[in-house]
Amino acid sequence: GITVSYEYTDGSVSLASALIAWNIGEISFGDSSVSPGGSTTVTLVDGDLDKDPDVIDTKTANVFSDSDSGGISITLHETGEATGVFETTVFFTADDKSTGSLLRVSEGDTVTVEYTDQSLPEPYEQSDTLTFAATTTVGTVYPPLERAPASNARVVDAFGSQVSEVSADQQVQIAADVSNGTGKDQSFAYLVQVQDANGVTVSLAWITGALTSGQSMSPALSWTPSASGSYTATVFVWQSVDNPTALSPTVSVNIDVV
Repeated sequence: GITVSYEYTDGSVSLASALIAWNIGEISFGDSSVSPGGSTTVTLVDGDLDKDPDVIDTKTANVFSDSDSGGISITLHETGEATGVFETTVFFTADDKSTGSLLRVSEGDTVTVEYTDQSLPEPYEQSDTLTFAATTTVGTVYPPLERAPASNARVVDAFGSQVSEVSADQQVQIAADVSNGTGKDQSFAYLVQVQDANGVTVSLAWITGALTSGQSMSPALSWTPSASGSYTATVFVWQSVDNPTALSPTVSVNIDVV
């Protein structure tokens, strides 16, 4: 804190103290999703940026998209004297280049705003900085497990006909129906895990593919049981083999091998 003293001519002294404490800033978008030709509000809350209680202060931040990684620099204006709240509006375009407060985007892009806080409370050092970010999505936001839902897991032969009885050493296919639940192209990885009655994985295989908007398909992976018994085949639909973000709930089928 800081203390100021004033001594009057009669020798009396007046004291006044103030506590100085730094804050950690917060930045956010006004909308969780935006349209390519729309706009949204960016809000920054950080009382440390109120440098003069009698002046409307400003602060800059960076906004960028998947389509324009260089992005734009925006200026946020304090909403009033001594509020410590700063706002501005960012506009989006799918046709023009980025300029001023206009950012180029494409359907499905993630838009990010970043702000670096240079006045941090303890235990941070005076030289420390923290960069904070917020994101919004361009286009319709689809629940993750509805982007490529799978259904009707089944056992089929090489021609796609359902198999009612499976024998040891017989090659079969584990198929399921996968549909595109989004309004854009959706790539995916189709994985099939087969476990025996003890929960031991005896087979794990995958293929990758892509669905256009509104498309459905029935991918399948082959499996040849080496012994009789009860098995469970579980189908996973992921973003990719390297990115196990689920695009669908799992679906399973029980298989009795004779």
